[in-house]
Amino acid sequence: MINLANRLKELRTSKNLTQKVLAEKMNVSKGMISAYENSHRNPNHENLVKLADIFNVTIDYLLGIDNRESLDVTGVSEKMRTVISDLISIDKHSKNQK
Repeated sequence: MINLANRLKELRTSKNLTQKVLAEKMNVSKGMISAYENSHRNPNHENLVKLADIFNVTIDYLLGIDNRESLDVTGVSEKMRTVISDLISIDKHSKNQK
């Protein structure tokens, strides 16, 4: 199971963010981000919400409880939602074929 430290580092590096830039976005120190990523500290509720918002994921995803990433489809037409859903299904199917 993935823990918060691993998930946070994975998300941060996938967005090409340094610890310093993430810290600035959250209004915390770079050392605090390092402590989160090294499992020395856990973010408080407010910082968990900030992290989820920055990375557009759920808190459950951050904590490793749920492995489904979220996709914000606010304002997207029903037709486009169907297309997106179909693309995701095709991708999952192709991965299962390998």
